[in-house]
Amino acid sequence: MIASAALLETVASLLLAPALFASEDPCSRYDTAVVVDVHVRSLWLCELGATQAHYPVALGRGGTGKRTAGDRKTPLGWYALGEPRLSDRFGVFIPISYPTLDQRKRGFTGGEIGIHGPQRRFEWAGSWNTHVDWTDGCIALGTLDEAIEVAIFVLEHAPTVFIR
Repeated sequence: MIASAALLETVASLLLAPALFASEDPCSRYDTAVVVDVHVRSLWLCELGATQAHYPVALGRGGTGKRTAGDRKTPLGWYALGEPRLSDRFGVFIPISYPTLDQRKRGFTGGEIGIHGPQRRFEWAGSWNTHVDWTDGCIALGTLDEAIEVAIFVLEHAPTVFIR
């Protein structure tokens, strides 16, 4: 009976551990930034160390750690964000400055990575657009309204993005 109680306590602590780590505000470490946590597939808008908004996202269908063009992976690291622009395919597209100059020197290739809305033809699916990683390496929000909110934040604050 004692062994089963210890086992139950261990299992309970393992199940609760992610909730303990998740309770920390990801924005508390950053002044003004867009933070994307690939492990929980979420994006935060951070201002003065506090969360202003939080959204679920879809990532590249090839996973993370982008190094080459066409690998369909989402890059990791700090990047500048370009000026948001209209997109026929996604409604809104916010360019991410991948690869950086240092990454290019190390042989990283690719481009046209950004934060965007859902494909126009699937706008009707709303948040379901983030339940599966489907992009070619970009970060996709579930709705066009979410993409517009992020674009406004980028225009007003000119933050960098940290994809971790």
